[in-house]
Amino acid sequence: MARISTYVTDNNIVPEDKVIGTDSLGFVTKNYTFQGIVNWINRTGSVVILGQNNYFFQTIAGTYGRGQGTISFTSFGGAGTPFSSLTTFKISESSLAGYTIENYLETIVGKTVLLAQLDNVDNFGVYTVASLVRDITETEFYNITLNYVEGNGTLLVDKFYGLSIYPGVGTDKNYVYTQAVPSLIWEVAHNLDKLPSVTVVNINNVTVYGEVIYVDLNNLRVEFSAEFSGKAYMN
Repeated sequence: MARISTYVTDNNIVPEDKVIGTDSLGFVTKNYTFQGIVNWINRTGSVVILGQNNYFFQTIAGTYGRGQGTISFTSFGGAGTPFSSLTTFKISESSLAGYTIENYLETIVGKTVLLAQLDNVDNFGVYTVASLVRDITETEFYNITLNYVEGNGTLLVDKFYGLSIYPGVGTDKNYVYTQAVPSLIWEVAHNLDKLPSVTVVNINNVTVYGEVIYVDLNNLRVEFSAEFSGKAYMN
């Protein structure tokens, strides 16, 4: 084998490039792709960002059912679900790194969180966490309920996702509600724990005025004189 110093230096690294290493079990020299190394880091959670916990999106029940360090739907499946349609899923009390983080998870209720695909953060959703309830039968998992704020893309099969407190959490809390079906009365569960100001626009982004009735600190309704659809912005 030639001296390492004689090999050409390649600074244009792509996922298919390889490095040489030794298998820990058989002490056999093998090639390892950078993509394989990235997959291992994501799968094991070996690189940790403070405040972010990584999960694998599980769409098929494994040999032992729902896996540690996963997020999944009650009946599995769900690949292709838009982030804008995501309202609830099951989340493991343990992260991919293998640590139980139940105490941390319970602190995110009422907070704004970011759920993003690790290898493409443009696939993401921002939500307020409405509730986190331990599953009665699968006690190592929580059922998390979310209110959508904004995002882009869909959940993809065999991908890893990071869940963290949204960077904008230090600002005043806000919520965007979408009324897809024309209605005289909009029922809004904003979960902001306050009496927010409300601005309503129709599908043409024209401001529409209605009577705002505050049910409590987390729920309100807006009554109009005519049916229409649009959005309500709460601050």
